Amino acid sequence: MALTPTKTKAAKPKATRSERKYTIPERMRAAYMAGEGKSSRQISDAIGDTTKSNVRRMLRYFDIHLKRAPNVHQETISFTISAHEFRAMRAVADECDFELGELALELLRILTKEPVLLANLLDDGEENAE
Repeated sequence: MALTPTKTKAAKPKATRSERKYTIPERMRAAYMAGEGKSSRQISDAIGDTTKSNVRRMLRYFDIHLKRAPNVHQETISFTISAHEFRAMRAVADECDFELGELALELLRILTKEPVLLANLLDDGEENAE
């Protein structure tokens, strides 16, 4: 009885992220909705079968930026950070699939909703500065 090697299939490389192929009408709808000031969540819900992260990634690929809907209670904050802090924030934003301004805004929203967390972070920062 002769032994013959069994054929094995080569393992497919594991995809790091699920890339969805958007149709041209879906891309056009996403671009239109972004221009109207809709959020990535609203766009992903309207298109269906996708996530807000994938919508942001697709829009960024086509150099389309999400706008904030106008709000009469909106204020603008401008601040300066060091080059080191900027690079660190850029790395986190890229890793989390956010634009840098969106990440800063999301962090501020989280901190304003959690005053105890904010107070603890400020206390820790003061202790580390000493």
